[in-house]
Amino acid sequence: MAEAAPASQERGRSLVAATASTLAANLVVAVLALVNVLVQSRGLGADGRGAVVLLMNVAGLTANVTAIGIQEANANMGAADPRSRPALATNSALFALVIGAASAALVLGLADAFPRLVAGVDLSLVLAAVLMVPVLLFQTYLTFLVRSAYHFGVANACWVTGGVIATGGTVVLYLAGALTVWSSFGVWAAGQAVGTAILVVDIVRTLGGFGRPDPARARRALSFGGRAHIGFVMNVGNTRLDQWIVGGVAGTRELGLYSVAVSVSEVLFYLPTTLVWVQRPSLVRARAEEAARQAARVARVTLTLTVPLTLGLVLLAPFAIPLVFGDEFEGAIDDLQILSLGVFGIILLRLLANALAARDRPGLQSIGIAVAFAATVILDIALIPPFGGAGAAAASLVAYTVGGVVTTLVFRRVLGVGLRELVPRPRDVRELTRAVRDAMPVRP
Repeated sequence: MAEAAPASQERGRSLVAATASTLAANLVVAVLALVNVLVQSRGLGADGRGAVVLLMNVAGLTANVTAIGIQEANANMGAADPRSRPALATNSALFALVIGAASAALVLGLADAFPRLVAGVDLSLVLAAVLMVPVLLFQTYLTFLVRSAYHFGVANACWVTGGVIATGGTVVLYLAGALTVWSSFGVWAAGQAVGTAILVVDIVRTLGGFGRPDPARARRALSFGGRAHIGFVMNVGNTRLDQWIVGGVAGTRELGLYSVAVSVSEVLFYLPTTLVWVQRPSLVRARAEEAARQAARVARVTLTLTVPLTLGLVLLAPFAIPLVFGDEFEGAIDDLQILSLGVFGIILLRLLANALAARDRPGLQSIGIAVAFAATVILDIALIPPFGGAGAAAASLVAYTVGGVVTTLVFRRVLGVGLRELVPRPRDVRELTRAVRDAMPVRP
């Protein structure tokens, strides 16, 4: 069992190299997810696909809502004090077990009392979903912990492995004529379990293993996490609550259509999400002024790169959706085009809020997220009943944009960065090109 190294002895890869490798993993997972969506859509139809999505959302949303910010605390505490990681790992296991069991029991009780919450899906399937909550919590906690040590490759391996098992299993089941809602959810759950095991192995082999529980650090994690958790829950709500509402209000067929649009549009969100992960340890350790400049620079370069990607996706949607998923899913085209335009708000919301959290301002990062969440809830309630998935997409677009603007204003005021620092400029692209070239391996 290796002893954790002090912070001064740790070296992170360059931001460009770490981003490139993590983004590559992201794209692999995206391709796997699209294949999975395609096979499920063909094999189960819109209703079956909607049921699978609902079960994954029951497990994932429950885990995220009840995580109480422990993962955010792990990211900061693990980066600032590497020797604390063994205690943080054990504390994470205990938090996941206790919180996961309690939240799973609560959701199962609610599903039994109010079947409409799970769109009439069989209660045995809901039970299978909630049993995954402790596993997903543990995976989330450990993922943030290994990233605090710049072990992005391990976190990526966890992620890719889960996708490979889920998609490979779905394809095999489809070819064997055995694809059902049960079996499709089962291979997804198996992928998550194996991915979590990869994180555990890395903790044991390279980060000092699992030490004694540390009540003092647990209290610190709860204090920091409690301040960050409100924003985290609302951020998850911004990206996942609409699917639950669409399923409950408009039915599994409409959810199946909307989930396809969400899955495709999330390709645009991968770059800002990746940058949130790879920037965090450096932002924690940097001086305040340098952290603010770095966050602003990365945000404006990301905005620049995203414009052509978004335009291409909007233009290709009417052709790509029927071609890839079949004519039954033409209803997802408008949803996808609307959702794609929300990426610019997502960039500001995620990258700048992440900088605030890294500078020990987790409460302030929640302001823009709270505004976006309020807009999401209000607009979902108003727009989903009459317009279904298109209403949910429009609600998300408005919510992301407003939340991004508010987060930008908070970032500017707290960290002292002028708005001009967030405006894309031509030299950013030149610098990015040079950095990518420098990060590439030199061939003999």
